[in-house]
Amino acid sequence: VILGSGLGQFTANLRDPIQIKYADIPHYPSSSVLGHTGEWVFGYIDE
Repeated sequence: VILGSGLGQFTANLRDPIQIKYADIPHYPSSSVLGHTGEWVFGYIDE
């Protein structure tokens, strides 16, 4: 699932989340949108 604006709070429902900040990815652009966390979050939705 790829989430867009306003749906970032959904990541709180993920099991075993892994967060990777854009700043930690070489040559990856930073987020310029106010309110965006600037990170990828990977995890499981169900058991």
